[in-house]
Amino acid sequence: MARGKAMRISLPIELTPKQREVDESTARFKVVKAGRRGGKTKYGSYWTGKHALTLPGKHWYVCNGLDLIRDEMWPHLCELLRDYIQYKDDRLFRMRVSNRVFESVITCKSAERGDAMRGRGLRSLNLDEASFVRPELWDRVLRPSLADHKAPALISSSAKKGWFTRTFDYAAKAGDVDWAAFLFTIYENPYIDRDEIETIRRSTPMDVWNEEYLAQESSHSGQVYAEYTDKSLYDPDARFQGVAAWPVVVGMDWGTMANASAIWVHVSPEGYPVVSREHVRNNWDVGRHASVIKGYCAGLSGSVREFVLDRSAFRDESNGISVADQYRKCGIYCQKSEKDVDGGVNLVKQFLRGDGEKPWLYISTACPMLIAAMQAWEHDTHEPDALVGLRYAVTHLVRRGLTPLAHKFPEFMQAHDKSPEIAVDEAIKHMRAPYRLPAQEKRGGWTWGRDPWDYEAGAPL
Repeated sequence: MARGKAMRISLPIELTPKQREVDESTARFKVVKAGRRGGKTKYGSYWTGKHALTLPGKHWYVCNGLDLIRDEMWPHLCELLRDYIQYKDDRLFRMRVSNRVFESVITCKSAERGDAMRGRGLRSLNLDEASFVRPELWDRVLRPSLADHKAPALISSSAKKGWFTRTFDYAAKAGDVDWAAFLFTIYENPYIDRDEIETIRRSTPMDVWNEEYLAQESSHSGQVYAEYTDKSLYDPDARFQGVAAWPVVVGMDWGTMANASAIWVHVSPEGYPVVSREHVRNNWDVGRHASVIKGYCAGLSGSVREFVLDRSAFRDESNGISVADQYRKCGIYCQKSEKDVDGGVNLVKQFLRGDGEKPWLYISTACPMLIAAMQAWEHDTHEPDALVGLRYAVTHLVRRGLTPLAHKFPEFMQAHDKSPEIAVDEAIKHMRAPYRLPAQEKRGGWTWGRDPWDYEAGAPL
């Protein structure tokens, strides 16, 4: 058989009528909007496996986090392709398969790595839960990787407003022969008992039923932080009254003509990030911002662990002095923010989601601009300044292992070369042991930035 030509294969799966409809389509780009239990994930594993066995080369499965890979897609692929696997790495989620004519490599990747996925020469791409993936990842990274071989793509997601919905609408209405759209609802799954479906429908709120099971957009589906609820709010006069004594990271975004923000995120004894203050202003110089920030911090009895500043502020301005240098001259030492935007947004989302019953992130009612931004930010729009500062602080807490909840996010820790176990050990150590700091870095019992984690743990200050 000629190399690169498609061949007929047989895999141990029985496709549903809806899955067969997708499979028989000749469109190069297939867009599937699916509700829960609609069957898109199992079909996605079949689609990727089939292409890997008929087209030699690199095949990617991409989604917005490692949980879906680890818990669903990877087990499906391993079971489906068990007779063809030559080698697999369960840690990196990579396998080499062979049909005895040629070999292919399947790799499952998290969209949180963003630009780290830049590559070329893909033979197929399965982009799952695309609604939760930033549009730039498709436009700038993934779509160009398909050009060399005119490779096919399967793009699927639940019903959320944003670029995925626009892509689905284009595939459904544009009349472009390269594109086709398909709708999977719970009713398309013949393996779920109809009485069970009816039981779910009766006990589920209508908007949830429509969105989660029928794949219909809700009026709130464009909200980036859709996980946010009033459960995350707290009254500072009634709850977390000891917040001023807890360690805190200050996340800072900088803008000259635009708003600059500073968000104070404390760590409770239980490990919850707790936002106590906000500072959002525009058209202020660094000295004025620094004065307000230092004034807020002076009222805290606990250590100010770190200031985290937008990494662009470390580039020299026209006068040869960076914004970070200007803050340093004002006595505030900042670290560069994490550049993994997608990872940071997903971390905040996971903290808002918590354990499903209660959130792991709390915001004071004294932060109205942050709350408004949390409610208003939608996909494909500019991230509000207050949310940028929050993202910097939360990401820093997890990356540094300051919160014991760091072990809840293994994909993030692994991406930053730190195991969850080490993160937990460090978190407990930092929560229990204060740090000995150089005398010149102490101001009124708290630290003016620098990096306390770089200093040797010692006796109480």
